[in-house]
Amino acid sequence: MNSGVAGLTAGELGRAYRDGQLSPAEAVGLLATRIEETGPVLGAFAALRLDQAIDEARQRSDELARGEDRGPLHGIPLGVKELFDVAGLPTCYGSAVFGSRVPDTDASAVARLRAAGAVVVGSTRSHEFGWGITSQHPTLGGVRNPWDLSRVPGGSSGGSAAAVAAGLVPLAIGTDTGGSVRIPAAFCGVIGFKPTFGRIGRRGAMPLAPSLDHVGVLARDARDAALCAGAMTGDPGECVAGQPAAVRLRFLHPPDSELEELDSDYRFALTRTLAVLSDAGATLHPYPPAGGPARAAFGPIQLAEAYHHHSEILRTYPVLAAAYGEDVRQRLVLGARVTLREYVNATYERQRLTRRIERNLDGVDAMISPVSSRGPASVREPDVVVHRGRPVALRDVVLGHTVPQNLSGLPAIAICVGVDRAGLPIGVQLTGARGRDEALVLLAQRVVELLAAAGGQGFTAPTLPTT
Repeated sequence: MNSGVAGLTAGELGRAYRDGQLSPAEAVGLLATRIEETGPVLGAFAALRLDQAIDEARQRSDELARGEDRGPLHGIPLGVKELFDVAGLPTCYGSAVFGSRVPDTDASAVARLRAAGAVVVGSTRSHEFGWGITSQHPTLGGVRNPWDLSRVPGGSSGGSAAAVAAGLVPLAIGTDTGGSVRIPAAFCGVIGFKPTFGRIGRRGAMPLAPSLDHVGVLARDARDAALCAGAMTGDPGECVAGQPAAVRLRFLHPPDSELEELDSDYRFALTRTLAVLSDAGATLHPYPPAGGPARAAFGPIQLAEAYHHHSEILRTYPVLAAAYGEDVRQRLVLGARVTLREYVNATYERQRLTRRIERNLDGVDAMISPVSSRGPASVREPDVVVHRGRPVALRDVVLGHTVPQNLSGLPAIAICVGVDRAGLPIGVQLTGARGRDEALVLLAQRVVELLAAAGGQGFTAPTLPTT
């Protein structure tokens, strides 16, 4: 049991605790050693609190020994994206602008997770202010994909996804404004769950674009992700009622024209997934793509809201412009140019798009779609990939798939459905109806089980070099 702790889900860890095979103190101690040995190579953590985590894990162990059980997350090690405040832990939001900041209190989501018994081991690296999909920074360092250290993990919750995929923690939290939980989950081969907008409070978390920002979870198991999300809403049992076997299988899926835009490995993985679902009795219906209109509306909204927050709320831009990374600084320049008319027109288009997506979802259980058209970029050139024989921006092969769910506020969950020719994970996402988070998680778990029964593989932590 101890030698395999890095590959256990949160649920498996909890059962081991209660069966007396392992204690929270032992688990956190073993993972602390793994973090110290491999963490610097991966770059997943921005700041660590291992000594405090081990002390807290001992307290959780003592509580269990006394018969005091806080629930499913009792003693479970947790990574927290550096956009969330953790009391006493350096939290700079991935930016030199706030390089020396140490908060006094926990963000509301963190406080609820700790009250539920989770043990925070450290803050995970984010793209600066959560504004990017590579999790690289010119001076603070970047995160590597644990399946191939020459590739990016995705972002902006790249540190959280990499830490879970590498077996450093079984759970981590992140934020998702345009795909920032689902993109790194797909690139790193873990679960990435973005609940319905507003379901989880964001007090104490750095905003990017407030009307688009969601709190989400990175995990190895869909049920774990639901338990973690439920704890952040104040009810650890939320999102997990029912049994996967009772879930219906009615899906929307991409039309052939959209499948043709995918890399061949990604097209094969999604087509195989649809075939497995069809063999299991699922009903499948094509849906009209929304990526183009979604990106056109998303751009002005995100740019304007982010610029307003940095210039009017934080008041760090343009005063501290030189402290920003080049990519974020250039986006703020663009944000300053968005007119009120452009912003308002984008919000009208957002409303139309949301109504359209919700109408399409009426009568089905979920929409299944890509998270990306191809695999992640290299660390050397993080913003560019070669797709269909030509160099394109990484954003252009991803955001058309991921921003509709942020504009509409609908719940979405990324799952791993295969690997590409280089051995890197391939993910797809399921999008559900507003407020139907529990049903969506159960559906995702059912899809994962069907794929496993058809010859897929369960979660394994990659082998990483040590320092």
